[in-house]
Amino acid sequence: MELDGRRAVVTGGTRGGIGAAVTARLTDAGARVLTTARSAPDDLADRELFVAADVGTAEGVARVAAAALHRLGGVDIVVHVVGGSRQEPGGVLAPTDDDWQHAFAVNLFASVRLDRALLPQVAPAGVRVNTVAPGFVETAGARGMVSALAAADGVDEDTSRQRIMDSIGGIPLGRPARPDEVAELIAFLVSDRASAITGAEHVIDGGSLRTI
Repeated sequence: MELDGRRAVVTGGTRGGIGAAVTARLTDAGARVLTTARSAPDDLADRELFVAADVGTAEGVARVAAAALHRLGGVDIVVHVVGGSRQEPGGVLAPTDDDWQHAFAVNLFASVRLDRALLPQVAPAGVRVNTVAPGFVETAGARGMVSALAAADGVDEDTSRQRIMDSIGGIPLGRPARPDEVAELIAFLVSDRASAITGAEHVIDGGSLRTI
């Protein structure tokens, strides 16, 4: 219970992905975790700890920040999980202005706006900032992609998964990472065990990015 009494906000904390795993791991460690997504899942355990909001918009971020401060009384930990990109055929020239706007809204402005809204409440001292860079993680969404590609190509799912791994240059570990493995790294980084770690990026990709 090393996070006992801590108050956390996790964006994108539903739908069987990294966010859901992070929410579960921080909760297990004793934190009170407010999660957010665009729609509430059917199996939501505590509606007081969920906010339906699109954090890709200023209005959505404001709603999440207000709920965090009102329901939690403040915030000690913020984990930005929401993000992603739309892969369009046609290479770098294919994305439209709307595609670029969506990418910036979800991957940049969501974090900037939420930090800006919450930092005045959590920044008197000791704020640490780290980033986690996952590679191919077998989330529920990724499994759906594997199944769809397998059906389209007329192969089994193992073959489809291997083709995806090959397309990103291979994974020396031999498999994608699991959401709970990413959550374990994040749980360490937000704990007092990592009190001297800040301003660093932590890659968790099974060795796809070969660095020493």
